[in-house]
Amino acid sequence: MSEQFSVNRELFDDVMVPNYAPSAVIPVRGQGSRVWDQQNNEYVDFLAVLL
Repeated sequence: MSEQFSVNRELFDDVMVPNYAPSAVIPVRGQGSRVWDQQNNEYVDFLAVLL
């Protein structure tokens, strides 16, 4: 069972690799190759190795 917690800009910026520009999208959940942001917009996850 996975633990759920709130993701915000500060946490996202703290855990992402600092040599990348801040992403406009903050993924808050994922399934397979799809991720969803805080507004429930769906994206294809091309950054899976980083998250």
